[in-house]
Amino acid sequence: MPLNQAQRLSLAEVLAKVPDDRKGNTQFRMGAVLSIIAMALLSGCYLISQIVRFGNRLTQVQRVELGLPRKRKKKFYRAPCYDVYYKLLRRIDPDQFAEALNGWLKQNRGTLPGALAIDGKMIRDRIGTVTLADHENGVPVAMNLMSEKEGEGQRCEMKSAQALLENTPALDGQIITADPLHAQKQTAQIIVEKGGDYLFQIKGNRPKLLEHAQKTFQDTPFLST
Repeated sequence: MPLNQAQRLSLAEVLAKVPDDRKGNTQFRMGAVLSIIAMALLSGCYLISQIVRFGNRLTQVQRVELGLPRKRKKKFYRAPCYDVYYKLLRRIDPDQFAEALNGWLKQNRGTLPGALAIDGKMIRDRIGTVTLADHENGVPVAMNLMSEKEGEGQRCEMKSAQALLENTPALDGQIITADPLHAQKQTAQIIVEKGGDYLFQIKGNRPKLLEHAQKTFQDTPFLST
C-alpha cells in the first residue's frame, strides 16, 4: 500500500466529489473505485487487470476505510471486478478526474513516498495517464489524462504533457527528462519559463535534430553511438 491511513481517507474524500455519470448498478461508490485506481497508478499499475489484482489485495480493514460494500449476510467487504473499472473509466470525465487527483497530489506534496520524468501509459487503449514523477522513487508529483481516441488530438500524450507542465506552479532547480516524443520546442519552452532545465532523448523521428546533435557532440565522449 503506497499510502498511509490518513492519506487513503483524504484521497477517497476528494475523489468522492467527482461527478458519477454511471447508470444502473452503482453499489461501488465513485470515491472508492477512483481511490483504488489512483493508488494502483501510484504503484505502477497501468492495465485494468493489474488494477483489479491491486484492489483484490486490499485488506478487509482497508476496504471498510474506502467504503466498499459488504457481501450480503456476511462480514466480508467486496472489491470491484473488472467490469466496474472498465465501465467507470469509459464514462468518467477525464478533466474532472485529473483536476481532483492533481489537487490531492499538491496538498500532499512532500509527504508522499517519494529530476522529474514525463511518462505516458495507456489503460486498455481507452484512457491513459501522463505522469510527472520523481526520478528516485517514481512517485508522481502531478498527473494528467490522455486519450488515443479519434478526434481527440488535443488530449494526445504530447499535448497532455504540455498542459501538465503548464499547470505545474514552478520547476525551479528541476531537470525534466522525457523520451523522444516530447523533444518539442513548445515543451522545452514551457519548462524553461517555469524555471527548470530539460534533458530529452532524440531519435530518428526528428532526423534534422538528431543530425545536429550528432555533429555537435562528435568530438566529445557523449553520443558516441
